[in-house]
Amino acid sequence: MALSPARRCLDDAARKHAVAARIAVRQKGEDEWIDTHASGSLRKAHRIGFASRKMYLHERTAHEWGWGFECAPSGNLLAGTPLMEGDCPPLTEAAWHIERYLTLGLFGGDEMVASYLQITEADGKKREGVGLLLTKSSAEWLPERHAVFAIIAPFDPLTGRYLPAQNPF
Repeated sequence: MALSPARRCLDDAARKHAVAARIAVRQKGEDEWIDTHASGSLRKAHRIGFASRKMYLHERTAHEWGWGFECAPSGNLLAGTPLMEGDCPPLTEAAWHIERYLTLGLFGGDEMVASYLQITEADGKKREGVGLLLTKSSAEWLPERHAVFAIIAPFDPLTGRYLPAQNPF
């Protein structure tokens, strides 16, 4: 069904407004973002002087890209080409989620690639699996030498199997 010119104009105006709103949120500084978008716990911790940078990065990353995305020092992350291994339902589902995310292009200027990811946590524990890695972004609030990523289909090295894929957005 074709849209009337008046309806198309309204839809264009609504799209432009939505894009402008996303850009405005992306450009907010840390204090302003915390005041307007952070959880109550983060707002309170920030207001009374707790060291809350890690929590801020966690919440802002989830707000920008989806709950399954993380921000971590890039030196703790290894990335490579993911392999499709026969009929593996978690990888098939991960590929579906990755394709959907890449197709929707949730924010112009961001670029992501499908990757096999291995992250080493501060305590030395490792997590790995197939997911998405942000390779380019206009988010000026991201710290230098940090990576944004989502492990969508975690790999369990003890069993040698992928765990069920999770939608990161």
